[in-house]
Amino acid sequence: MLRLDIDYYSSQPVYQQIVDQIKEAVLSGSLEAEESLPSIRELARNQNINPNTVARAYRELENKGYIYSRPGIGSFICAKSSHAKRQHAAALIEQKMTTIVETAWRYKLSREDLQHIFHDVLVKVYGGD
Repeated sequence: MLRLDIDYYSSQPVYQQIVDQIKEAVLSGSLEAEESLPSIRELARNQNINPNTVARAYRELENKGYIYSRPGIGSFICAKSSHAKRQHAAALIEQKMTTIVETAWRYKLSREDLQHIFHDVLVKVYGGD
């Protein structure tokens, strides 16, 4: 079941909080392709918010390609959102790796030192040689 943490005192509109949290759940893999979302009325009732707010969030998620709706059936996570998930992960990794490489450079580690460290971490996490 989808759990959202809505901050009613936030300066961020409630619909945007819904959009951001569902988007993050898709990108993190908490919500998988073809998984159904609660109906607009159900989510509104569970979160004690106006159904129009949920409908606006769902429309925005649909416009951005994260979900699709089937009238009379419900809303579902798009299969193509897995591509967005990979792009999001790649962007985060690139950002973190840039920070790591810049730190290594500041400490005057050689490329070879950095490659050895990277290889060691890959073996620890993924296993292998």
